[in-house]
Amino acid sequence: MLAAWAPELADTFVALACDIALVVDGDGRIATLAQHEAQPIAPPAWIGRAWVDTVSADSRAKVEQILADVAASGQARRREINHPDAIGGAAPVAYSAARLGERGQTLAVG
Repeated sequence: MLAAWAPELADTFVALACDIALVVDGDGRIATLAQHEAQPIAPPAWIGRAWVDTVSADSRAKVEQILADVAASGQARRREINHPDAIGGAAPVAYSAARLGERGQTLAVG
């Protein structure tokens, strides 16, 4: 039921409580991306990419665990994920996630 509202939920979470929100489809690909424009973390090119392909090597297993936890229980506890930045460093983001509906979409907020 919430899956139909996924883009709006992502925008709302960013406006109210977080810096970035991702809607990830059942295949682990980023379907929707919302973030504060003043300090963007993600380029628009992330849309359509696998979430694990947007993180540092040390964070890939954490993303996979978040998605597995959501698939199993409907939610995932907070985990710090590192995204590579443009200057060779990393931007850490603490993500929590929840399933949005039966279609396999996940809302990850950080």
